[in-house]
Amino acid sequence: MRPVVTKLAPATGPAAGGTTITITGKNLLGVTSVNFGPTPAVGIHVLSATSMTATSAPGSAGVYDVTVTSPGGTSLPVAKDRFKFGSPTVTTVSPATGAKAGGTAVTVTGTGFAPGAGRTVFEFGKSFATEVSCSSTSRCTLLTPAGKVGTVDILALVGNARSGKVPADRYTYN
Repeated sequence: MRPVVTKLAPATGPAAGGTTITITGKNLLGVTSVNFGPTPAVGIHVLSATSMTATSAPGSAGVYDVTVTSPGGTSLPVAKDRFKFGSPTVTTVSPATGAKAGGTAVTVTGTGFAPGAGRTVFEFGKSFATEVSCSSTSRCTLLTPAGKVGTVDILALVGNARSGKVPADRYTYN
């Protein structure tokens, strides 16, 4: 029989992953995989036909259905199976300086980025980077916008989630 998810606890965690959740439901014996949206869990442990645990891998900021798969099929998405990955973070910017004319190729690392082109936005002060491409949830490349001489914070935006300002996200125009 198809597994059914009726509850997650907790239902939120950091985009960096590592959150172990308890999944409550039906027909959980024989579960072979768990996904947080498109991202497979890094570990699952079936406790009974109605309870199991799974640990989140790094994911993109946002809300995703947690689905479980067994020989009986894959659980259908329901309101009670939603897990929220927290806001993105910026941990390094390389290089951290460039010309005020913009156009400097920069690599940003962190957590919670949305892989692909244009799915994550980077704000340099009040201007936006161009040619953004994220190869994973933790690494993006971009071209800097033009700016004024001085230092700005680089904020990552994924959907409605925005990174907080931290010393590691600073970029200096010269």
